Amino acid sequence: MIHKPQPSDCGMYECRAKNSDGQAKIKHEVKFNSNEQFVHAHRIEHAERFKRNVVEDSALSLSSEVLAQSAQLVISASVDQQDTFSDVPENSIPEITDEEQDIKEADELPKQIKASAPKPRAMPRRHFDEGPIEPFIIRDSKKKLTWEAKIKSITASEGKDIKIVCIVAGPQPQFKWQKNGKPLVWSNHVVNKTKGEFGCVIIKNATLEDSGEYTAQAKNADSEIECSGRVTVFATAKQVETVPTFTRVTDYYDIRVNDLVIEVQIRGTPIPILKWERDGREFTNGHF
Repeated sequence: MIHKPQPSDCGMYECRAKNSDGQAKIKHEVKFNSNEQFVHAHRIEHAERFKRNVVEDSALSLSSEVLAQSAQLVISASVDQQDTFSDVPENSIPEITDEEQDIKEADELPKQIKASAPKPRAMPRRHFDEGPIEPFIIRDSKKKLTWEAKIKSITASEGKDIKIVCIVAGPQPQFKWQKNGKPLVWSNHVVNKTKGEFGCVIIKNATLEDSGEYTAQAKNADSEIECSGRVTVFATAKQVETVPTFTRVTDYYDIRVNDLVIEVQIRGTPIPILKWERDGREFTNGHF
């Protein structure tokens, strides 16, 4: 960024990017003058682009005037057409004879009779709670546990947190958790978050050893159910280094703060370190 740029700041600017895999550089020439008719509030506009914008604005305003004139002609034509229809005498509308009136009333009579006829009343439904005492089979089924949501198989990368969840429906469930057929050992790494009907196990900072089949067992006085899901933890790939590459370079002038900004976009792994030069000399201090 160049604060309060002057014509003396014009020149060839060079940006160098370097990381452990290589380096790259890009050059950009800056031409700055004080002619404000070519300066936009957000970027430097060159003369040819400014002239092209002026021509496009003129063509757009001319087309708007033509459309306005066409719309005025259409409105005038519609007004003339309404005046023509208003000249038609009222006596030209044909009158309905007595015979046609009788036929029309005869057609409407069945509709009136049908509308006045009483509608059949719907029979009230009898709710299940209002019936006799439930059979023992139904009452016993309400005490048994069922799964509302079972454990799903999970695949995650090494170092991520994993949440294993399931939901049971039924009274007073008691949960037990297993991994590969053996009881889970709780620790700061494997945390039991089960509460009520909601079964939950959180594995923090997962490792490859956490892979396996996890089983949740839910039990009460009348039933016992279980469900299982597979957890797979895979190793993360090593970081691939890439040479720095410049993807874009641009300049713009902010007239509000009187700054000239040269902006570059670059990609590379690891993140490159940038150095700037102007006419072969590295920036030191001043208004840069």
